[in-house]
Amino acid sequence: MQVYVVNQPGGPEALQLTTLPKPNVKPGWTWVKVLGFGINHSEIFTREGKSPSVQFPRVLGIEVVGVVDETSAPATFTSGQRVVSIMGEMGRAYDGSYAEYVLLPNEQVYPIKTDLPIASLVATPETYYTAYGIFKSLQLKATDRVLNGCYLTGFSSGDVSQTLLQDLFDFIAAYHVSVAPARIFNFNQVPAAHAYLQAADSFGKAIVLLDQNAE
Repeated sequence: MQVYVVNQPGGPEALQLTTLPKPNVKPGWTWVKVLGFGINHSEIFTREGKSPSVQFPRVLGIEVVGVVDETSAPATFTSGQRVVSIMGEMGRAYDGSYAEYVLLPNEQVYPIKTDLPIASLVATPETYYTAYGIFKSLQLKATDRVLNGCYLTGFSSGDVSQTLLQDLFDFIAAYHVSVAPARIFNFNQVPAAHAYLQAADSFGKAIVLLDQNAE
């Protein structure tokens, strides 16, 4: 399988496209075929060597949208099932989503149901989950005033909620929330995606799609 490996900290050129074997699934884990992933500023910091806990070589990527390929938990997951994963030390303590396949702990794999187009779906998980989690925690009432226009630059290190994640996708569908990435890149353009996001004046979402025709 093809992956982007960072062998040592550096610029976008440190992301080296290489081929690695795809081992059999191990107990407690699931192989996910990657459909797409977002590029996040935290991954730029890691690539530059600014994440002290990360050891190189490492495949980056803290979020992914994909389908179950092979699992050690067939009672929980089915082949081809649409899933999302975010954080949980993916791309930091173990290899992440900058790959054709990513091996994830079973508790880090979240099945989701949504009719969002693939580009919108891939643009959603980490960024919108952060914002939606904050929105829900505010417990706003109809008479409350809200300051808009703030940047959300961090993500809670707490556990991801399967219920809240699906609630997010239901909310987007029910209220016709517009979800669109600022730029879409192909898998062979991951270094260019890093360079784009690093040079961008805003925190607009850049995503990578491995199959732009996926449904």
